[in-house]
Amino acid sequence: QGRDAVVAQRQQEEADRLAQEAAARAEAARQAREADDAAYAAAQRVDTAAAYGAYLAAYPTGGYAAEARARQQERAETERLAQETTAREADEAAYAEARRVDTAASYGAYLAAYPTGRRAAEARAHQQARAEEAERLAQLPRELRNSVGMEFVLIAPGTFEMGSPSDEPGRDEDETLHRVTLSQPLYVGKYEVTQDQWEAVMGDNPSNFSSCGGTCPVEGVSWEDAQGFIAELNRREGVSVYRLPTEAEWEYAARAGTQTAYHFGNAANQLEQYGWYEDNARNRTHPVGQKQPNGWGLYDMHGNVWEWVHDWYGDYPGGAVTDPRGPETGVGRIRRGGGWSSGARYCRAANRHGFAPVNRYNGLGFRLARIP
Repeated sequence: QGRDAVVAQRQQEEADRLAQEAAARAEAARQAREADDAAYAAAQRVDTAAAYGAYLAAYPTGGYAAEARARQQERAETERLAQETTAREADEAAYAEARRVDTAASYGAYLAAYPTGRRAAEARAHQQARAEEAERLAQLPRELRNSVGMEFVLIAPGTFEMGSPSDEPGRDEDETLHRVTLSQPLYVGKYEVTQDQWEAVMGDNPSNFSSCGGTCPVEGVSWEDAQGFIAELNRREGVSVYRLPTEAEWEYAARAGTQTAYHFGNAANQLEQYGWYEDNARNRTHPVGQKQPNGWGLYDMHGNVWEWVHDWYGDYPGGAVTDPRGPETGVGRIRRGGGWSSGARYCRAANRHGFAPVNRYNGLGFRLARIP
């Protein structure tokens, strides 16, 4: 009987030990499941291929291993596509910036960053074209003087915002801001055409302010009169290079690389340093070139006399354009720049007015352009 009790006690102890081991294994399994659950939940929160990869490294045979592998593969593909999209968008953005600047250097910068980019072939073609243009431009003289003493300044091609922003003081509704590219170099008169120059070509002086002197701008001439002057000047020199600037060419030259209301900034109270207008002109014209020039060396782009340009008056285009020449037909031709009787707002770089091409008055003259 005593032996039976000892055996029973030993059996109970063994049973207790086995039960403890089973409980420990169960607890370990429970903890492992909880850790597995927590690790997979963490991977799901991050939800990337790398997060699922980290889970699988820790739990290669875990309860969620098959699901994690599938999610890892899905996320890897999604991330690959996203990276491709991001790279493509970055490539396109870099090319768009190169196009905006539109120089050999800007295309070179794009190609340095994306030598095999989606736009690499286009960029190389543009880079070569701009380099050739720059070489041709460098061979042209900076300034020219013609047979009647008219001086011209070389204006390089470029892109600018034509018109005015909606918050510019004095703005009119017809000054819609839009991007314009001028693709060719052009010579623009350093000064407005003078009375002496008109008389040398045409043999008379139509100016109302003839007493102002030969270096004062010719005025009292219509758009059609200006065309007659141009035709005669071209005939006398045996060329066909003189013309009026287009409206876009005029504004580009007037701005001289600026986007402010005037080529010197936005402060109308500084206009008297750069042009003759109603506050300082004393009701008459003045000799050209007496005020400060703009940044490209052109004088009287604000004030003295309004200047005829080539274009018919019309609405601006809604988007970007290259070498615009205005509407095909119209009622009025454009005059630009303001004159001696104009308020400051009319002398702004963006201000524009249509005027019948046969009209003449003592505040209206012109400036010539010359094709290189």
